[in-house]
Amino acid sequence: LARQLAYLPQHSQLEFPLTVREVLSLATLPFDIGLLQQRQQVNKAISLWGIEHLQDKDFRQLSGGEQQRCQLARTFIQVSNCAAGGIWLLDEPTSSLDLEHQQQLQQVCQQVAAAGHCLILVLHDLNMALRLADSVWVLDEGQLVANGDSHQVLNESLIKKVFKVNASAVEDKAGNKVFVFHSE
Repeated sequence: LARQLAYLPQHSQLEFPLTVREVLSLATLPFDIGLLQQRQQVNKAISLWGIEHLQDKDFRQLSGGEQQRCQLARTFIQVSNCAAGGIWLLDEPTSSLDLEHQQQLQQVCQQVAAAGHCLILVLHDLNMALRLADSVWVLDEGQLVANGDSHQVLNESLIKKVFKVNASAVEDKAGNKVFVFHSE
């Protein structure tokens, strides 16, 4: 399964004294690759995610955002080793990330999708869902209430009904639909 699916749970705990580099190396274990290729993949992920300054630190000593970036890098390595059609399942991947790293995650997600992989993201950020998702499933108390094209499914009335907030759809400077949330 690990050769087809890279999974990042909402909360990742690690109890062992591993460095960030060692944590990232774990992503290559399901695959038949040599030590040199493993090092190259880890170095590439460290560079891509901008975590060079963390690579020799004990993972357990990192902040929540730093841990999240390292876990994203780990699962990125794993999905990158999957054959085309591999699945990258991310549950609330933006938790603990600042805005810069949220944007970085969006760019990497687009690269992974362009490489032929399937991304499944659990998100509460509806604007991110609009930017990233071809299709969405909207759940309300565990029940599927809507699914389909993200730009058709996500609308003001659905947001009011499911999320119990008011929203107005507007266009940004690039002409993309975004939601602005407000009180009545």
